[in-house]
Amino acid sequence: MAKKYVIHTQQTENRFPPPGKYLVTRGDLCINCGKCAVRCLYEVHRRSQADYRKMDDPLSYNCKRCLSCIQGCPREALSISLDQGFQKLGDSVFTPDIIAAILKQAESGQTPVSGGGYGGLFAGCGFDAMWTDMSEIVRPTRDGIHGREYISTAVNIGRKMLDVKEVTFDEEGNPRFNIPPTVEIDLPILFDTIPLSMKNPNLLEAICRASSILGTFAIVERRNMNQALSSYESNIIESLNVEDMSWKELKEAAEGRSILEVRYSSSVAALPEALKKVNPDLIVMARLEEGEDTADKTEEMYRNGIDVIHIRGEKNLPGTISAAHRRLVAMRVRDTVSIVASGAIAEASHVPKSIILGADAVAIDIPLLLAAECTLCGKCRRTPPGKCPKDLEDPDPRWAGLRIINLMAAWHNQLLEILGAMGMREVERLRGEVGRAMFKEQLDEEFNRRKQV
Repeated sequence: MAKKYVIHTQQTENRFPPPGKYLVTRGDLCINCGKCAVRCLYEVHRRSQADYRKMDDPLSYNCKRCLSCIQGCPREALSISLDQGFQKLGDSVFTPDIIAAILKQAESGQTPVSGGGYGGLFAGCGFDAMWTDMSEIVRPTRDGIHGREYISTAVNIGRKMLDVKEVTFDEEGNPRFNIPPTVEIDLPILFDTIPLSMKNPNLLEAICRASSILGTFAIVERRNMNQALSSYESNIIESLNVEDMSWKELKEAAEGRSILEVRYSSSVAALPEALKKVNPDLIVMARLEEGEDTADKTEEMYRNGIDVIHIRGEKNLPGTISAAHRRLVAMRVRDTVSIVASGAIAEASHVPKSIILGADAVAIDIPLLLAAECTLCGKCRRTPPGKCPKDLEDPDPRWAGLRIINLMAAWHNQLLEILGAMGMREVERLRGEVGRAMFKEQLDEEFNRRKQV
């Protein structure tokens, strides 16, 4: 049996107080009895280190609104309210709750829990209109996700053979078929280029360091490559803007690389064949932005010899993944090419959902920034860029790298939980299994149809 893939975590504290959903206030009626500290499971309340007779100000960001401290206070000195600043964080994809969850996972590597239960909506747009379905469990694992039964989260990236029957061998046993190159990553998550205007070589080094330890790849724009990243070159996918490069520069980029990414354009058509003459073992990945013609461009890139189609989407990533996957299925070539999805991948559940819709793997960007304590305030995107309040211009690479590893450990565990609940032993089996999911739109249509009968 293959060696079990384990991500080792290390508690890596926040540099700044993290945002909290609730604001816990201690009033003047407090008699410092400490009953709140005894009842609280989340370390919101504690005694002062300077004077043990007194209680410290509550650590509001730890509060889960279980209300245990409120119920146990003999003087009714405590109150809990929503933090107005927290509600202003993020955007429609990276909501305040998602930001807080990622910060917690990056700190400890554990899945965050809510003492007050889930209080949000059960349906929305995008991935929120889709639920994984574990109602038809095939065979759950005997003793949990970290038990004796091994669940593989490894995936192969690249172009595969259409049919193994096409392979023939010479008298010495060597295959006459030119087997296309592939790479295996232990986690179906790549690290995408980080969308920041400011210069951040330390953060980039942290991302590449984490990708090396995790056994995956970091996509880095060519203009951001530097000497500090040379130690991680085997885990870097260099991203090229072909129209700004000469053929000599393209040849240099292709030599010695296992994967290169090019941005989709009209000039990409003849590129895969030309680059593979320079490096026969090269895997060519093309980046494609979502649009109404995604399926057509997916077919075009396949016919041009692209090995990995990297689809980036924000507004309708689930629909874009599904359209590309279904087009390749209709062409009867789906198993010969890989799809990587990126953009609106905001939380752990989006990974298996993307794979169910047809992706082989995902690539993340904003969650990497959030792991380094970014709160999406937007100062770096203004003109001119403002000073980052979380010092993301120059974080310690080792500290940021450990937090990214912790985040991936939490996401990996949640992926294992879903696979285990479905009775699956390999994540590759999940690809395109839409029967493993429920879709709000389809359920609404079925409900309305039955209602009319």
